[in-house]
Amino acid sequence: MPQAELANLSNIDIPLSSLMNVRVYEQSFEDGTSDLTTNNCTQEIETTEVFAGVYSLKVTVLAGQTGYVETPTRDISPYQLVRFSFAHKENEYIDALKLIVIWRRLAGTEISRYELSITPSTEWKVDDITLIAPKNSATMAIRIEITAKTDGDAVVYIDDIFMERIGITLRQDAKGNVMVSVQDVAVTVPVRIEDILKAYDTTRDELKINTSPKREGLIQELSAYTISANNKVEIEKTNLNGFSAIIIIVKATYNTNATQGVRVRWLYSPDGTNYDTIEDAEDAMQYEDLTFEAGKTRQKTILIPIFAPHVKIQIINKDTGYEVIVDVWSLLLR
Repeated sequence: MPQAELANLSNIDIPLSSLMNVRVYEQSFEDGTSDLTTNNCTQEIETTEVFAGVYSLKVTVLAGQTGYVETPTRDISPYQLVRFSFAHKENEYIDALKLIVIWRRLAGTEISRYELSITPSTEWKVDDITLIAPKNSATMAIRIEITAKTDGDAVVYIDDIFMERIGITLRQDAKGNVMVSVQDVAVTVPVRIEDILKAYDTTRDELKINTSPKREGLIQELSAYTISANNKVEIEKTNLNGFSAIIIIVKATYNTNATQGVRVRWLYSPDGTNYDTIEDAEDAMQYEDLTFEAGKTRQKTILIPIFAPHVKIQIINKDTGYEVIVDVWSLLLR
């Protein structure tokens, strides 16, 4: 990249860090082994059906049963964008196939999961999804779940499983060591980002400004709306496929005699009818509280990751004696 172009990087309307990807997990089975664990299924390395290279993984689930394979966990920080992808090919006995991303706390307990239904294919196909890691997440893993029809064993061939952030891909091994090659010249770790940018060749790299996150659809959901004491108002966002997060901006004006503030809680649903129970949403930390001072106005911007096609957002007045007046705006993040 010419120095003149580097000088203009400050004019890009996104942080440069959002263009830098780290491939935190990569499994193409090319060493002839698998690091995936199994549940109620079998796995074997094979060479007859491959997407790329020499090897792939063959997973078999007995007729009428459900099983899965799962990758090792990888570290993640809350609210980071991650792309999950894998190549797959199936036989005719697949009843259901899912790509499931599991988010866990540092202690290993599950926070939440995102399930993407995959259309089985008798030819090789690549499916991927980009998600935002939820609040308090420390690790993530991919689970590929297979349900077999009752009249035959289900077989799924799997290849090229990736977990990565978006932009220039820096490959990272299981120990966290970054492996980088710029224009076929090996770079020894530690790597300086400015050295990578100086060697950047737009004809050979995958840096695309048009792949950056985009905000759209600003809506004022509520204007000077009064929520009575110990009550709530709900905002439902539907048909969210293709979006990664909802941004909610809440402004609350408290009564001069109030003693408690406002909570924003969100519930997920796969079908717009069956939503998370409140107790489980609270346990998963699916809420944010605005700060409180009687008679004052507080405003907070909240990022809600999209894990399901339908999200119900609850604006809750926690005060048991006095109303609160709220303004609420929302916009979507691709």
